[in-house]
Amino acid sequence: PLGHAIFGGEYMVALDDYYIVLNTPEQAVPIGHALRAISREKMRARYFAISPAEYGMALTEEDWAYTWQWFEGLGEFFVRAGEAGRSVIFTVDQ
Repeated sequence: PLGHAIFGGEYMVALDDYYIVLNTPEQAVPIGHALRAISREKMRARYFAISPAEYGMALTEEDWAYTWQWFEGLGEFFVRAGEAGRSVIFTVDQ
């Protein structure tokens, strides 16, 4: 399920610098459970294992706090959406 959390659903739009990806309600619930299982410590270790060169910026405590703040409730969001029969749409641009 974690493979579907960000770029793993159905691509609605896929341009060089902009993406819209849809996860169905059936996908959302297991994705949410998998995301909720990631502890702060595990996420922190994954964050600081990122290559700064590939990330495009330095890995900092401030960026880590920002990342965790937005990640922390994501699992619950996916579960609630899926259980309500709603899809989840992920968008990103560069």
